[in-house]
Amino acid sequence: NALGALAKLGRPAYARRFDAVVAPLFLDLLRPDRNDPPPRDAAYAAVCVFVDAVERIPDAAPKYAALLQDAALAALADPEAPADLVATAAYAVAVLARADPAALRPDAVARLKARLDADPPGTVRDNCLNALFDLRATDPALLDFWLRRLPLADDLEEARRANRALLDLLDASCDGPRAVLAVARLADALADYDPDQFPDPPTSTLDARTHRHLVLRLQALRTHAPHTLQAAYDALDDNSSRLALMRACDPSP
Repeated sequence: NALGALAKLGRPAYARRFDAVVAPLFLDLLRPDRNDPPPRDAAYAAVCVFVDAVERIPDAAPKYAALLQDAALAALADPEAPADLVATAAYAVAVLARADPAALRPDAVARLKARLDADPPGTVRDNCLNALFDLRATDPALLDFWLRRLPLADDLEEARRANRALLDLLDASCDGPRAVLAVARLADALADYDPDQFPDPPTSTLDARTHRHLVLRLQALRTHAPHTLQAAYDALDDNSSRLALMRACDPSP
């Protein structure tokens, strides 16, 4: 956690120290072809350290992405791997996909989908599903695959990331089946949002900033795409989601 915090600070001094000091300590733990596999907690720590490095440290991806990908895909394929390692491995694939989707191995999608089929609802499934969303550049059908399996609820960070992605889709286009699905799933998130908690409801799948943006977008849809709102409303089964959608679309106090 401390190394992750240092990576997120983005200081050049840490980038230099990472290559000289941190990486040599963890590289061997990351290798999936070791004759003596490291303890599970050590393997988990190594994946975490290199995920943060590839995501946050400039120029780290060319040095460590291939080894991180091998370790992550090996963890996804291991039925005995603990859930925290598998969830982090799926997140690693998402980070690598956002950096360079073309560099992902052809079996990445299959391994993520296999975990979706094998694992019960939980953090592993949430991370795998969002990783597939990040791989949509390699296969456009993954976008609809992701949409049909929302909402996420077990990993709060991943659920919030999914809802931000839904809002981005809605910003890009307010027409069509995808927009309807996006509004419906965001209405589900609105139903669980408590505006009286400040600044972020700790159990809400919408952060405060996304909530503000979403309300403005829905109010704009009321004027410019009421058919999308109506279709989403009709698709909702939960009355609390319907009520939340109606309230968000009403600009009056």
